[in-house]
Amino acid sequence: MILKLFAYLRGLAIDVYFSNRVNRSYVAMGAVCKSAGELIIGRISMKDGSMIKVVSGKLEVLGPLYLNRYSRIICMGNIKIGSNVLVGESVSILDHNHNFIYREQECLEFNKYVIKPVEIGSNVWIGDKVTILAGVSICSNVVIGANSVVSKSIEEPGVYGGVPSSLIRSLC
Repeated sequence: MILKLFAYLRGLAIDVYFSNRVNRSYVAMGAVCKSAGELIIGRISMKDGSMIKVVSGKLEVLGPLYLNRYSRIICMGNIKIGSNVLVGESVSILDHNHNFIYREQECLEFNKYVIKPVEIGSNVWIGDKVTILAGVSICSNVVIGANSVVSKSIEEPGVYGGVPSSLIRSLC
């Protein structure tokens, strides 16, 4: 009962803090951080250690999103997540990559980020320890197996897995 009350109060505090930038939210036991940019959250549930961070840009979550323990969504550009999305433990969803430049007879130099939008459709199940990289679009009705790296867009409903992820079984 106390945890439900805490979750409700936390969701209410997020509504007040983000004022008009947050639509209906329910957040339990996770962290939502916003530096700059826009955060539009539908109904979400977060477990201990999970994190949503909007550094800049726009993060939009349309419907129910379940973010399991130690998973993170970090937005620097544009991330859009549909409804009924289940995210396993230790998942990373990123819309940016580090950009490095190597200068001869010098060292490796950090040169900001390469930012590309990420879009995840509805009815998507993302297994444990999956990494979704920048520039990826995932259609609706997709299952992504544990320990996969999604580096290319998924345009057909099905079960995907591996490094890099590929179609294991079609759902059509």
